[in-house]
Amino acid sequence: MIVGLVDGRFNAIEGGFVVTGDAERLFGWIDVRVDAASVDTKVEARDDDLRSERLFGVGSFPLLMFSGIDCALVGNPCGRSPASSRFGASHLLSRSR
Repeated sequence: MIVGLVDGRFNAIEGGFVVTGDAERLFGWIDVRVDAASVDTKVEARDDDLRSERLFGVGSFPLLMFSGIDCALVGNPCGRSPASSRFGASHLLSRSR
């Protein structure tokens, strides 16, 4: 298997979030739902592979979901490395992470 960085997007995303205005606490809550079949890397064969049962399995698991509360910065947002955040749970293949 070859693993590499690929640019792409999901064309069908919905959800919502609340911004707190607090520099240390970015969001009060966030809820995002993504149609997994809407993956788009501009290469049809790769997109079909991503949708397959080998990877996203969109026939069985059509939604990618993320929800969380109380998002806070971890690290230096002004540094060279991007800041990360910590909160919430992702749901992929019917398993919470």
